[in-house]
Amino acid sequence: MVHPFRPLHRGAIFVPGGDSPPRELPAGFHSLELSAVPAQPGWPLALRAKGEGISSVAAQLGTARFDTFINLPNIVGVGGTGAFFSPGAPELSIVSNETWIWSQPWRVNPGTWDFDEVTLTGDAAAIDQAAIAAERERMFQIWSQVTPQPLWRSSFRLPIDDYLQISSTYGARRSYNGGPYSSYHEGVDFSAYGGTPVYASGDGVVVLAETLYVRGGAVIIDHGFGMFSGYYHMSAVHAQVGQAITAGELLGEVGSEGLSSGNHLHWDFLVAETWVNAAAWQAQNLACWILEGWGTPCGEGQ
Repeated sequence: MVHPFRPLHRGAIFVPGGDSPPRELPAGFHSLELSAVPAQPGWPLALRAKGEGISSVAAQLGTARFDTFINLPNIVGVGGTGAFFSPGAPELSIVSNETWIWSQPWRVNPGTWDFDEVTLTGDAAAIDQAAIAAERERMFQIWSQVTPQPLWRSSFRLPIDDYLQISSTYGARRSYNGGPYSSYHEGVDFSAYGGTPVYASGDGVVVLAETLYVRGGAVIIDHGFGMFSGYYHMSAVHAQVGQAITAGELLGEVGSEGLSSGNHLHWDFLVAETWVNAAAWQAQNLACWILEGWGTPCGEGQ
């Protein structure tokens, strides 16, 4: 007969008392930290841990996948909730060495959003839907590539120093011609005079620098760890593909190229193929938080 107080196989045993009671952690982990508790929809999120004997880690928060990286004893995971992520207490699930599953809830509070009413005029047939779809498919081929180390060495900065106003925020719900608010703005728009300089927000490598149908004059920077920043609708592009770039380096000039209604810079961030709020990345100083978890010193922000 099995004793009723016998613990389950490989189950955690909690002993009361003491200043630091034991905590259950994923197999092989000695510590685990989460970047933001609670989180919000549209936020970039990260975890950092230390462990031993770990060859693989997979992590997911509800429907949001994390890219994970191992440099023992350091372990880092980077992901994002997305603007339409449902608030609540989704489970953060971690699988180490493809064996034991660990999970715990991670509280996600509701977000606060702007609502934009967009009126499209003219002949809708003049917009090349096939070109839009092809450009989007090509972009995701770029964003799906994961550089397995961080390419930045300091905190990030805004991509523009001189602008008139923020004309559209990340996550703003959008209604077109009176229809439902079924889409959202994937980045932030800075209204500025044509020709205003645009700078790299962080260190990385330029993986796209050309004029596109939708995005106009465009630059995309790979920052490593599955993170990318994009700079769009520019009238001039000065960066080149393959260029190693540092935060604050000139990329191009504000314009109204592509599908645009006026001079502005559209700036966006993607983490693990998910658009996230760049303001949340900066407010949490996730750039340095992740570097510290990777065992790399973080230089001063610019």
